Amino acid sequence: MSFERESFTVMKSKVLSSVLVCVASPLFCETYVVTSAPSSVIVYTEGAKVTRNLTVELPVGRHDVILPDLPPELEYQIPQVTVTNAVLGPVSVRKDALPPLSEEETDDVVTAREQLMVAQKSLADHEDQEARVMSAAEAAKLQIEFLKALARNEGLSSDAGDLNEVAVMVGEQTQSARLQILDAEKTVRGMRETRESLEQALEEAEEALAALLTSDEDRFQAAITLSTDTAATAELSVSYFVSASWEPLYDVTLSTAKTAQIGIRRGAAIEQSSGEDWNDVEVRLSTLTVSEKLKPSSVFPRKLVAVDPAPPLQSLDRGSVQLAEPIVEAPVIVEEAAAATYDGPGVTYDVPARITVANDVDAARIALDTITLPAVVFARAVPLRDETAYLMARFKNTTDEPFLSSNETLFSVENQFVGLSDMPEILAGDEGILAFGPIEDLRLDLKVLDRSDGDSGILNRSNVRDEETLITVKNLGDQSYSLELIGQVPYSEQEELQITFTADPEPSEENYDFMRGVLKWDLEVRPNEEIVVSVSQSIRWPEDKSLE
Repeated sequence: MSFERESFTVMKSKVLSSVLVCVASPLFCETYVVTSAPSSVIVYTEGAKVTRNLTVELPVGRHDVILPDLPPELEYQIPQVTVTNAVLGPVSVRKDALPPLSEEETDDVVTAREQLMVAQKSLADHEDQEARVMSAAEAAKLQIEFLKALARNEGLSSDAGDLNEVAVMVGEQTQSARLQILDAEKTVRGMRETRESLEQALEEAEEALAALLTSDEDRFQAAITLSTDTAATAELSVSYFVSASWEPLYDVTLSTAKTAQIGIRRGAAIEQSSGEDWNDVEVRLSTLTVSEKLKPSSVFPRKLVAVDPAPPLQSLDRGSVQLAEPIVEAPVIVEEAAAATYDGPGVTYDVPARITVANDVDAARIALDTITLPAVVFARAVPLRDETAYLMARFKNTTDEPFLSSNETLFSVENQFVGLSDMPEILAGDEGILAFGPIEDLRLDLKVLDRSDGDSGILNRSNVRDEETLITVKNLGDQSYSLELIGQVPYSEQEELQITFTADPEPSEENYDFMRGVLKWDLEVRPNEEIVVSVSQSIRWPEDKSLE
C-alpha cells in the first residue's frame, strides 16, 4: 500500500512541558500533540486493521509525539508504528489521567451545545404557549364560578324584568366561558403532539452532546519517541486492530437471450464497533480470518488399556432372574482425535472509492464491481417434492477469485426481480449452478399407479412389494426447455434385500450427484408437449424379515 501523507494540526502540548531535558541526549526534547483520524482500513471477516498516516516537523534531537485520540480498542495492545526520516524509540499507551484534547471546545461540541440550546428554547416557548392557552381556560372557569355566585345572590331585584335580564346575561356569559374552555382544551390537545416531538428533539440533543463529551474520556493516548540528527519531516504510520467484520452481498441477473449470460454484481456490508467513526477512509476487504490459534497442537503419550467387557444386562424370564449367556468381546480401545483446518490463501478486494463507516450502527453497504460470465440455461424438475420445474443456470467461474457464500443474494431474470436467497461458495475455476425461481409453464405430476403388498400395516411382513410410478411433465408455454428430471428409487446394502427397477425411458444417469438411488433424465420439452416417465420397482426380502 502506498504511503499517503495527510496534513494534521500539530500543536505544542500545553499540559506537558513543551521543552524538556532529554536524559539520553544533550539536546533539548520537545513534545508534540498530534490529532489524527483513520486514513485506511483492512477489514477481515472478523476484525480490522486501522491505519493513521501523519507527519510531524521535527528539529534536531529526541522528541515525544503524543497521539491523544486513539480509540478504546487499544486497551490490550500497543499500536504498530513505522517511521520515515526519523529513528523510532519507545512506544507507550495509557488511558487514565489523560489531559483534555484541547483547552477549547471542538467545533462539533460547540455545534452540539448550540443545538441543545435551540431545542431547550423551542420546548420552553411551546410550554409558554400552552400555559397562555390554559390561563385563558382558567379565567373562563373563574368567570363561570362568579356567574353562578351572582345567580344565587339574595340581593337581586325581585322585579321580573330585572331578573330576566340577569338570567339572560348569566346564561350568555356562562355559555361564552364554556366555549372558551372547550376551545382551549382543543388547542392544548393539538399542541400535545408538537410538545412530544420537541421533547424528543431535546433528548436527542442532550444525548449527542453527552456522546461527544464522553468520547473525550473514553479514549487512549499513545506516546511515541522519535530522534533525528537533522531537522526533518517525520512520516508516521500508526496501525492497530479493532472489532469489525464484513460479509459479501450479490445481485445476480440472468439473461436468457441466444447467448445466455449471468451477471454477478458484487458488494459488501461492513460494520464496526471500534469506538470511533471511519470518515472518508480507504478500505480493503480481505477473506482471511485473523487466527485465534497461533501455535500447533500438543502431542501427549498414548496409553492403551485392555479391560474386561461390561457385564451383560440381566433378563427376566417368568419372574425368575436369569443371566444371559456370557459373550467374549474384544477389548475396547478409545482415543481422542483432533481435526485441523486450513483456510488457504485469502483474497483482498479494494473498494474503489473512499467510504465512511460509523461506529456501532447499521452495516454500511457498498458496491464493488460486476462480473459477466457465459451461462447454460436449463430447467430442473423434482416431481417427488414440487409441482413445477425451476429455472436454473450453469456457469464456470473463470475469474481468479472465488464467489463467497452469502445469505443475502438478490436474483433477477431479464432485470426483473424474482427473489432473495442464499448463494453457495464457488471457487475460482469451479462450476456453479444457481436457481432463478419456478417455471409456471412446466407442470409436474407424480402418481403411484400400482402397488402390491402381501400384507398391510406399518411393518409389511410380506416378502414382496411391486410398485409402478408415473411421472408426467407438461409444457403449457410456447418455449422449449432442456429439462433435468430428478427421480428416486430405494437402494439396499444387504444382499438378502434385493431391489430392481426398470424405467421408460431409461435414465441418463444413475446415482446422480453421488447419491445412491437418485436418477436423472435429460429431456427436451417442447411447447405444448407432454412427456411421461414410468418407473417400476420390485423389492424382495426373506420371509422371516420385516421391511422398514
